[in-house]
Amino acid sequence: MSMEYKEGRAALVALPEAAGTDAARGRVIAGYASHFEADEPDTYGDIVGRSAYDASLQVRPDVPILRMHAAERPIGKTTFLAPDQYGLLFRGELVNTPDADEMLELIKAGLMQVSIGYRATKSHTAVWKGKQVRMLDTIDLFEISPVTFAADSGTSVSMSKAAILERLAEAEYRILGDAAPLETKRLALLAEVNRFLESEDDNAPSLEQRRRMLDAEIASVQADMERERARL
Repeated sequence: MSMEYKEGRAALVALPEAAGTDAARGRVIAGYASHFEADEPDTYGDIVGRSAYDASLQVRPDVPILRMHAAERPIGKTTFLAPDQYGLLFRGELVNTPDADEMLELIKAGLMQVSIGYRATKSHTAVWKGKQVRMLDTIDLFEISPVTFAADSGTSVSMSKAAILERLAEAEYRILGDAAPLETKRLALLAEVNRFLESEDDNAPSLEQRRRMLDAEIASVQADMERERARL
């Protein structure tokens, strides 16, 4: 079974310097490596199922980051890979090499998008919103690469650094729970509040209810932060 390559549909961004470990300050990138159940099939006629990566992540929870799919030119490694409601979210740290330096500058300039190297181990033909597609049920993920020309650039979704940070925090908080860092909890809370504020659901809490919920959550997080400072 040959390797296949597929581009993501969300921006690839370089995160703020504070987002990395001490060894990777200013060298952290993030984005979506894959989009689940998109409105339209990609240029290969594929739709990725929501659980397509589950088995692969059990075996390979992190993967190399390569320079444009060149196996002999690794530039880093993912430090977080997890599905959310939109797609396969990732964060990665780049190493200190000329290749990685070049890729980082191009990412900061907004010139790169995400592509993955994978094998589709299970798929079937289906009709998706009136179109015949290949539905990818199980995907074995091997690597992530920044690329200059993404085949799906016409359908890519622009996403700010702040939005990606919030989604990373939500995903990490969902996995780590109370063990998550306070900053992760804060960003996850912010993302939840933003969804409340944007909701058009008649059953959603009123604006005053949302404000009270936010005040209570902020007070709780601030109390946690004060206790953390007191221990230092």
